[in-house]
Amino acid sequence: LACHGGGAEGLQPTPPTLSGQYESYIVHSLNQYKSGARAGNIMNAFASQLTADDMARIAEVYSRQDGLYTPDTDE
Repeated sequence: LACHGGGAEGLQPTPPTLSGQYESYIVHSLNQYKSGARAGNIMNAFASQLTADDMARIAEVYSRQDGLYTPDTDE
């Protein structure tokens, strides 16, 4: 919650928004952190403790949340 915010909206400048992300993106990212292919000290430590089932559950919860509103730039 401290990095991604209470609503998983991502606190600027770096932690990404998790709410509304695709499940596959979240699982892929967590696996990259777990393997060390993606660097982020806090996330590497966090992901190293997760099982595949944990990652799937986390991804499902965040993917079902409403994402941030992005205005239509064509208007």
